[in-house]
Amino acid sequence: MSVQYEIGKADLIGVTFNDEIVILKAAAVNESERDLPPLLKRLLKVSGGKVLIGSGGLAENIKELKSSFYQAKRAIMVGNKLQPDTSFYQFDDYQLEIMLAKLVQYEDKSIFSYYHQLLEQGKKGELADTLEAYIREGGELNKIAESLFIHRNTLRYRLEKISELTGKDPRNIKDLIELYMAKLLHDIS
Repeated sequence: MSVQYEIGKADLIGVTFNDEIVILKAAAVNESERDLPPLLKRLLKVSGGKVLIGSGGLAENIKELKSSFYQAKRAIMVGNKLQPDTSFYQFDDYQLEIMLAKLVQYEDKSIFSYYHQLLEQGKKGELADTLEAYIREGGELNKIAESLFIHRNTLRYRLEKISELTGKDPRNIKDLIELYMAKLLHDIS
């Protein structure tokens, strides 16, 4: 199969020096970014799922095309590290992670080194898994305990252990944000 059947007359297609296929999809005046994912998912389907597709923001002029292209590239770069089983990455879904990746290019990567202590401690990374579940479940202790198949008291013990090891209490919003950013930095590095 080929993607040529999904390309309209007003669309542009090109290949970069890195063997990337770039499709500049013309959008109608009344189309929004919400209208593009179905098209891109069809492109993924006709390609056999063996490609990575990134989507940047809609561009209203030539200057914005460059920005949209780089947004799509960054979405693939970061999204593929965080969700390697996925093939379609939208910039809007990874803005925080992309911003963090850009920030740490210029900063000392050891600023969040306390996260490595979570990975090294506990049986098979259970403290890091507990933090991940805490973030995923929005701090709801019953849901976290259920998703980890542990008792609430075990969960409380792990949260205390995370706090002791890192100096950051996941139950405090500022500390949780710092723990989350440390996790993201680890995952995208």
